[in-house]
Amino acid sequence: MLQYVTFLCNTSVDIIDNPFSITKNWRRFTQFWDAKPSKLLEVTNEVATGRNRVTMANFKVMEVIDGDTFRVKPRWVSSGNKGDTVRPTGYNTPEVGEPGFEQAKRKLTALIQGEQVTLGKAVNFDHGRIVCAVKFNGKDLSDYFPEYK
Repeated sequence: MLQYVTFLCNTSVDIIDNPFSITKNWRRFTQFWDAKPSKLLEVTNEVATGRNRVTMANFKVMEVIDGDTFRVKPRWVSSGNKGDTVRPTGYNTPEVGEPGFEQAKRKLTALIQGEQVTLGKAVNFDHGRIVCAVKFNGKDLSDYFPEYK
C-alpha cells in the first residue's frame, strides 16, 4: 500500500540535504513511499508551473499506443530520464500486424484511457519509454491481462 508525505522546500537539492527547509521560494513536493518507509519510489512526474515544480507519482493516461504501451501527462522523471511513454511490466501483447493486436489495444484503451495510473520503480528505459510496474485502481495493470502473461 502506498503512502505519501508532502513537504515544502527551497530546491530539489534540499530534498536530499534537508527535506524540511522552508524559504521564500517555496516548492511543494509530494513523494510516494512503498510499504517500507525507508524506500522512496524513483519514478515521479513533473509539472512546470512557472519557476516552481510539483513532483508526484500519479499520471493521467492521454493515449494508448498498443496493448502494452501508452502515453501519460505530465511527463515522468526517473534517474535522469524524462518522457511520456510507458511500457508496463508483467505482460506482453501482440505487435502491430500480429493477430490480437487490435483486441489488446481496445482492451487497454477501454480500461485506462483518460484515467489515473501510478508508476512503480523503473526497471529499464527502452526506446524512450520507461519500463515499470503500473498500478490502476490499486491493482497491477498486468493482472488485467492474464492472457498475455
